Amino acid sequence: MGCLAAVFREGCDLFAINRKSVLVFTAMVLSLLLFSSLLTRALVFYGEDKERDHLLQLTRLAAASLDINALRALKGNESDLHNPVFFEIKSRLLHLKTVDPSIEYIYLMGRRNGRVFFYVDADSENSQDDAFPGEVYTEASAALSGIFENGEAFVEGPMKDKWGMWVSGIAPVFDPQGGELLMVIGMDIEATDWSRRVNVYRSFAMIICTLFIVLVLGFYFYSFHIQRARFLLQKEIDERIKLEKQKQLVENLIRHDIRNPLNGVMGFAQMLKNDELNDQQKHYLRQIEASAHKIMHLVNHHLDLDRIEHGDFELVPERVELVSMILSVAEEQTVDCDVSFDLKLNALPVDKTQAVYIKGMDTLCYSMLANLLSNAVNAAEQKEVLQISIDEKQAHVLVSLKNRQPVPVDIRSQFFEKYKTSSHGAGYGLGTYSAWLMAKAMHAEIAMHSDDESGTEITVRFKRWVE
Repeated sequence: MGCLAAVFREGCDLFAINRKSVLVFTAMVLSLLLFSSLLTRALVFYGEDKERDHLLQLTRLAAASLDINALRALKGNESDLHNPVFFEIKSRLLHLKTVDPSIEYIYLMGRRNGRVFFYVDADSENSQDDAFPGEVYTEASAALSGIFENGEAFVEGPMKDKWGMWVSGIAPVFDPQGGELLMVIGMDIEATDWSRRVNVYRSFAMIICTLFIVLVLGFYFYSFHIQRARFLLQKEIDERIKLEKQKQLVENLIRHDIRNPLNGVMGFAQMLKNDELNDQQKHYLRQIEASAHKIMHLVNHHLDLDRIEHGDFELVPERVELVSMILSVAEEQTVDCDVSFDLKLNALPVDKTQAVYIKGMDTLCYSMLANLLSNAVNAAEQKEVLQISIDEKQAHVLVSLKNRQPVPVDIRSQFFEKYKTSSHGAGYGLGTYSAWLMAKAMHAEIAMHSDDESGTEITVRFKRWVE
């Protein structure tokens, strides 16, 4: 029922999206149902023919296995009940009955004065339902009467007689010397057992058809969702690109328009230092000056990123201390969440007094680490411990950041590209791109490896600072 409900919901979604898709979907479903019906009928016919052939083959083999001399000794009347040969033949028939457990009756019949009668009827050793030798079978079909004329084996039924509803296999028993038809042998299978055997083929056909329908519909819905996801993703990317261009235009205006007033604020703040101010006024002045410098720093940082992206940035190398910077960034990114971090230096727990120096730029390095750690925290599981390591080499320093969550497969190969983000991600695909830009500007190497077993690891290879 859950599968049918899912298919119904998919169909409703399809109808809401595209009328043409609905027509295609309807035609496909009708075709699948027609195909399933035809396949089921074909397999049922095949199964019934196969079961009839099997019953006919058993009947013929049984006829060939009988002792002709013993059969000649039968009279076809009640005197056979005093003939030991009768019971030997009945025992033989009961043994043949065990070949197939579904055979309910096995018997020998003859025809006398145009009427079909029983020679031997074998249900069980002491069954009260067995027909007596010579008992006329008044419900003989035309085919059963005709076999004494044409000598051709056949299967008939389901047909009803006083013993029940049966499918019967009938085969002639010939005298090998003169070719005379002595009698016929019959095997009966109850109609319910017969239906059960044929229904095996029907069930098999229904399973095959169901699996085929599920596969076809599954592939159709998968293809539909892929196309829809691509369309929506491309639409979202186009909107983001448009917004980003507008954002860049506004930012360029703000950056250039804001620098002149900021320079004025900082200049006036510097001039006010020469005046006689009380302690509270000096405190306010320091706050104004610090805020102005911070805003100017942010503006300059965004301008630097623009210059890096357009190839106009020239690095002036600075000595950057990594241990304290990573600790500061990590504490800042994990302060309000249940994610923590473990920092190691050369595979050992870090000591806050230790220092590792690289060649780079303080603001770029800080922003790059903040971007990478922010992404790792957002992707982490609850109570996860992020693994951060610093490894000193002779000419470089390797920083590694690990978390247990794999990067979605659809963006692994484009992880550092602009606007590349997972279809179920909330970001704009700029954080990792900015990190890559800043690493490139500092002549560092950044890489990412991710798989479903080990999670994600980002490594940044910095040049070591040499005095």
